[in-house]
Amino acid sequence: MILAKMISDREALDRELQAILDAKTGEWGIKMQSVEIRDVGIPASLEDAMSRKAQKAQGAAGCRM
Repeated sequence: MILAKMISDREALDRELQAILDAKTGEWGIKMQSVEIRDVGIPASLEDAMSRKAQKAQGAAGCRM
């Protein structure tokens, strides 16, 4: 799942984003000191679907006991 990877691997995305920004702004003499993804906004419909899926998985796990 792309979203899960994005959330779990923020540091790698930060470095990649910094490299992209540096490439675009370097010709102006601008160097990014740091880039950090602090929050990932998830559409409400996706959040609801993920919640339903997790609840279903928990319910299925409970039935196996």
